[in-house]
Amino acid sequence: MGHKVLTRLPDIGEMFECLLKQESFMPAALSQWRPGDKLEVIAHVNMQGSINAVFWNHRDMTASTLRDDLYRPIRTPEQIAAEQREKVVQEMVNDCPYPGSATTAIDCLALYKAGYRKFEIVPE
Repeated sequence: MGHKVLTRLPDIGEMFECLLKQESFMPAALSQWRPGDKLEVIAHVNMQGSINAVFWNHRDMTASTLRDDLYRPIRTPEQIAAEQREKVVQEMVNDCPYPGSATTAIDCLALYKAGYRKFEIVPE
């Protein structure tokens, strides 16, 4: 699931969610940042002719700039629930004999809405 990249400079004081994943080429300043960290825009800085937002990580107590694809607006509980629903329905579709069929996706969504869920029986 992707997210929409912000197409404007975030306002100072605006809050975001970090999408940064730990990678080997990560700058030291970001080494402790985690996905889901709450970020606040605290300034704008001119970097080689490009204006960028400076983010304050409230958990790590550090600041840095980030590429546009490494943060997003904080999701509402409704958005989180919709993403979880889409993920579960897609897993149901993938388990079906004809996962590419449009009717399979429709049927799986209907089953999900009716309360059907996948579960595993764990032997004692």
